[in-house]
Amino acid sequence: EGSCGCGNAVMYNTEQLPPDNSSFLERSFVCRFRCLLDNSSGFLALKFQGRLKYLHGPNTVRDSGSGSKVQLALFAVAVPAQPPAIVEIRAKMLLFQTKHKLDFTPMGVDSRGKIILGYSEAELCMKGSGYQFIHAADMMYCADNHIRMIKTGESGLTVFRLLSRSNSWVWVKANAKLIYKGGRPEFIIAYQKALTNAEGEEYLRQRRMQLPFSCSTGEAILYSTNQTMDIPQFQFNKMFDGKDAKKDVFPSSLLDCFLRQDETIYSQ
Repeated sequence: EGSCGCGNAVMYNTEQLPPDNSSFLERSFVCRFRCLLDNSSGFLALKFQGRLKYLHGPNTVRDSGSGSKVQLALFAVAVPAQPPAIVEIRAKMLLFQTKHKLDFTPMGVDSRGKIILGYSEAELCMKGSGYQFIHAADMMYCADNHIRMIKTGESGLTVFRLLSRSNSWVWVKANAKLIYKGGRPEFIIAYQKALTNAEGEEYLRQRRMQLPFSCSTGEAILYSTNQTMDIPQFQFNKMFDGKDAKKDVFPSSLLDCFLRQDETIYSQ
């Protein structure tokens, strides 16, 4: 026999194998690997190029003085079978993930999300409701998809504006999913991609054209006019300047999140 079992490893008789520099030990093949970088990558075909080498050491087995038996290992370099285009690489850099409580309060963000939005994880998580980072004209729309996710487990495609640390708006395309633990919803993971302003405005235009409007969300009021909002935020805030007016606002409600936003973010 040319080989024998040694635990889980297979040992080969060196007298029946070619020399280490033989082309017989060269290997080249393509294998698909599961890609977990984002929610849509699927399997990635990798091309492996390398050679089998003898592993000498304590695992070497002596065969009754007639020779030694060694284990073979593959040493190879793996590269994508089809190298991604520059556009694809840039697109990957626009993908990021955020983690939220069931009420959408931020719990975490990955490294690319920190770069795109400009916040540290602590800054993102210390403000309370995640709706404070959402554009006022998108709040009801996002809340509608949030409710859908709680009922079905997935929000579906949601395009909206997030406030960056520089007080500018970043259009994102997102799909949020409930993550279950022990059969109960534990938290939310949102898979997001940053868009250009032109892409975001096109999605907004399409959203405005969708009929009929949902009476439960008030989208008809928010999106049926050319202006993003019917009145400037600072005028709206003046309606709630008094303590008596603000005391009836439920904490962490959409209205509360709206009133907590700095009015200057809508005038830049």
